[in-house]
Amino acid sequence: MAPYSSASEPIPSVELALITGSASWGLAFPEDVPVAGVEVLARDVAFDTPYGRTENWKLLAFDGSITSDRRPRRALCMYSHGNPRDEVDHACHRRAFWVLREAGVKRVIACSTVGSVNRAIRKGDLVIAADIIEPTQTPYSLLPGRQKFDASGKQIVCSTCAAILAGTAGRLWPAEGRVHGIEQGLVAGHVYGPRLTTPAEAIMFRTLGADFINHSIAPEATLAREIGACFTPCA
Repeated sequence: MAPYSSASEPIPSVELALITGSASWGLAFPEDVPVAGVEVLARDVAFDTPYGRTENWKLLAFDGSITSDRRPRRALCMYSHGNPRDEVDHACHRRAFWVLREAGVKRVIACSTVGSVNRAIRKGDLVIAADIIEPTQTPYSLLPGRQKFDASGKQIVCSTCAAILAGTAGRLWPAEGRVHGIEQGLVAGHVYGPRLTTPAEAIMFRTLGADFINHSIAPEATLAREIGACFTPCA
């Protein structure tokens, strides 16, 4: 398959999406990660949406040797905070998840960096949130109206995918770090960047029950629920 150009392309049909974020600013996935069985089918893909253009997507292929059920998979991969990366774009998720809905995505895995407000979570640990706190609520939606639809938040994180992710990380994560799985019930507090939380805000989130703080998890989790896809974060 030839690489896509920067012109808008038809949206491929895939069931899996990978969202990268600040955890991989200096790392191109999968180009900088020497993992057998992963192939870049296309890069620098752009799609037009009702909310504007979304760019810099990749189409990836995973062969059955590295998937949990031994079936080959294709996945769309995008950068969480929008492009270009030197601009702040809080609305990028709406465009991105419109694309994922049109692609038929059913599983979303999102990778990011977090700041811990729980001393049990140390530098170098990997955490999978079981729940989120979003005091402001995501300000945009893909649902066609509150009179017709609501999206449940009862189980915001997919326990099945989280278990697979934790099991894989347990085999591959450096020995000096720990893997905190979904069974630990850790909670992610969400704030919209680019400003980081103040000390008082960090105390507020800890008092509310958050274990760490993130800049992208809430819109990702919310819009994944709206399009009917299960959502699994890791940080």
